[in-house]
Amino acid sequence: MGRARIAGAAAVALGLGVAVFLWRTRHIAGTIGVGAFPLDDSWIHMQFARNLAEGRGFAYNPGVPVSGSTAPLWTLALGGAFAVLGAHPVLAKALGLVFTFATAWLAGILAERWTDRRELALLAAALTALAGPMVWGALSGMEVSLAALLVTAALVLRATEREAAAALALGLGALARPEALLLLPLFWLSGPRTWRRALAWLGPVALCVAPWVAFNVATIGSPLPGPAVAKIEGGLLGALAGVREPLATSLVRRPGQYFGEWIRWLWRVDVLLPLPLLPGLAWLGRHRGRAALVPACVLLAHPLAMALLAPYRGPGFQEGRYSIHLLPLALVVAVTPLAAVGRVWLRRAAALALLIAVLVALPGAASRYGWAVQNIEAMQVHLAHWVTDHTPPAARLGLNDVGAITYFSRREIVDVMGLVTPAILPYRREGEAGVLRYLERTCPDYLIVFPAWFPSLSAMADRFRPVYRVRLDHNTVAGADELVVYETIWSRWAADRQPCPGSLAGGMPPAAPPGRRKIGGSYNRDVEPLKRPIPILLASLLLGGILVAAPGPASAQIYRWTDERGDTRYSQGINSVPPQSRGSAVIMSTPGQPAPSAPAAAEAPPDGGAPAGVARIPFIPGRPIVVNARINGSGSAQLILDTGAQGTVISPTALAALGVSYRNAARGTIRGVTGETSVLAVRIDNLEVEGARFGPLMVISHDAGLGSGTDGLLGRDFLDNFIVTIDSSNRVVTLTPKK
Repeated sequence: MGRARIAGAAAVALGLGVAVFLWRTRHIAGTIGVGAFPLDDSWIHMQFARNLAEGRGFAYNPGVPVSGSTAPLWTLALGGAFAVLGAHPVLAKALGLVFTFATAWLAGILAERWTDRRELALLAAALTALAGPMVWGALSGMEVSLAALLVTAALVLRATEREAAAALALGLGALARPEALLLLPLFWLSGPRTWRRALAWLGPVALCVAPWVAFNVATIGSPLPGPAVAKIEGGLLGALAGVREPLATSLVRRPGQYFGEWIRWLWRVDVLLPLPLLPGLAWLGRHRGRAALVPACVLLAHPLAMALLAPYRGPGFQEGRYSIHLLPLALVVAVTPLAAVGRVWLRRAAALALLIAVLVALPGAASRYGWAVQNIEAMQVHLAHWVTDHTPPAARLGLNDVGAITYFSRREIVDVMGLVTPAILPYRREGEAGVLRYLERTCPDYLIVFPAWFPSLSAMADRFRPVYRVRLDHNTVAGADELVVYETIWSRWAADRQPCPGSLAGGMPPAAPPGRRKIGGSYNRDVEPLKRPIPILLASLLLGGILVAAPGPASAQIYRWTDERGDTRYSQGINSVPPQSRGSAVIMSTPGQPAPSAPAAAEAPPDGGAPAGVARIPFIPGRPIVVNARINGSGSAQLILDTGAQGTVISPTALAALGVSYRNAARGTIRGVTGETSVLAVRIDNLEVEGARFGPLMVISHDAGLGSGTDGLLGRDFLDNFIVTIDSSNRVVTLTPKK
């Protein structure tokens, strides 16, 4: 009955807080924002989660695994919800509300455990549910509510001496917010300091975190996820990564700044909150001993650890998104000194003062949330719809805000900040000149950036031509007031297109997209709920799913490169190419992507060959374009038409069945994360698709793992000899020989 009352207090308080937030959002943004969020980063989680639900793996660009999230557990939880109910962003708010309610309930239980007073338990639950950052977290689409729940659960379990369960909760909490790991040494120090107990704490945490670390290493070559590598501004981890700064900054100036910001943030949550924290810690030390005091001291260690280990912004940044997981603990510690107040009326007056102070702060927090929603909707979401309406589905975008624009437009993107495109990070160390070099290698068709962040790039009218811009009159959360869409001079849809400087350039389309008509495409379809959602949900919530969720085609991405001896080699995935050779590596296939609606750039046929015949190939929108390829005039192979693949890849089984000779084949290797496999590049006399014929041709003999019924990829070495026209309205691809 007592815990039911705590749950009731948490539910009523959270309902009041949410009502205030939605009311202010309706007044400021013109909508209550059911499917809107206060950060563009929220849409990054949605993109990862939708790709998971669609079976595209833990990837941002579908089929290309990347550790682009510092909160993989939240992403997996969203992916499970999307798999069951469809990709509806409102599900993120539903999960956030459930997690926030549970956090407030656990905060009440922790307060009751420490103080033995039911009224203080009710107060702690209500304060937690009413605190502005907690309500913000519930509605933000971010991971903070899940992190707060798991950290508070770990504290409750430690208080009840269930250390194994507490360690597991803490390990999961670290997968929601890595800062939670700071509690690990404190939990160990809170009891007998033995090696056996250290292993008992470290084991469950390592069990949770190890798969994610392994995935990070496999995808970006670092134990840290991509955003952490991109954002760290100094400290110990920054020093290990090569960031140099004065010792006075690292050890004195920044820790002082962060600690001051931490106090100011607590003060903004509840003007009275900083005052009882030290008395609360002292009370815990006297009445509950080291078991409670040492973990609670994380409230003092948190801002200092942020500054010393991996600084990025500060504890109060964006409503305290890197600190909210500790706010329930701070509120519980703040109410514990009231247990020492003997007079009931005085204790109740102090409790009422804390409650009134958090209520007074609530409208301000709600207004900040409302303006943030308005900003993201007016800038990033608006631009996302513009991109959808005015660019082709196959367009590649360079972005500095990758969330909403990617989610709504479903375009392939290059993240110029490096959060989900870690390959750009070495270039970013050179400033804008390095970013330009990377853009000239990857050749996005459009660049969408804040001119204030990239003033030199924005001024290069000879490379980037502004075509659309959005400016905020009252900016509270966006990185700058203005976000501009630039068409690049190498855009495949530019009327006066210039050659792309990079080796990854795509092809020139037959025509520009129509004015304001919404353009469809195979990657622009609605998400359909899966037929067997429950097993998929359970699998997605297992940590091992981080590693196994990546589909086969992602690992089949093939690059051609030259080693130090001048030998030609082939590798699966760019991370399998040695770092010193990645700059010259050429992509051979991108089987994880649907076929783009544009032909590749023309090249001269090898060996003086000439294309022959015109082919008309029917296809079904939303599915890969599979062609029946006749080899050497005898048998056939089923190949996926892929204008993004430079070379044609056919499985050895199909080539053997077709009687293709391996005499004079060129030997190479496929290098993947599991090791190296020998492959051969073999010569075929000709390849014919529905009457369109070309040869001779060198193809890669390799099983790309594309699934049953598909023998490989039909790449640009064949397609470049034809004008490729994809007619979506008539569902026909036409291959016309070039003159």
